[in-house]
Amino acid sequence: MKRQQTNRLIAGLFALVGVGYALQVNVYLGLVFIAAAVLFLALSFRQSPKSGDLSRLTPEERKEVKRLLKRGKKTKAVKRVRELSGVGLLEAKTYVEALEKAA
Repeated sequence: MKRQQTNRLIAGLFALVGVGYALQVNVYLGLVFIAAAVLFLALSFRQSPKSGDLSRLTPEERKEVKRLLKRGKKTKAVKRVRELSGVGLLEAKTYVEALEKAA
C-alpha cells in the first residue's frame, strides 16, 4: 500500500474515532482526533520528496548536462538534472559526479 493511501486510511479512522468521542465521551478529545485526521489527510496529498526518476532523462537532456560539465558549470548541471528529473539534491549531485568521472 502506498504512503498516500495509508495516510488517507489513517485519516478516515481518526475522523471516525473523533466523531464518536465528540458525540459520546468528550467533545475536546473528539476535536483532537478530528485535527489528527486533517493532518494525515493533508500529508496524503503532499508529494513524496523521492518522486523523481533519473531514468526519465532523455539522451538529449543527458547531452545537455554533459555540455554544462564540459564548460565547468557543475552547479548548473546539478540544478538542471533536478529540474529535468525531479530528484533531490544529493541524488542529482551523485549523478553529475558520476558523469564527470566517466568523461
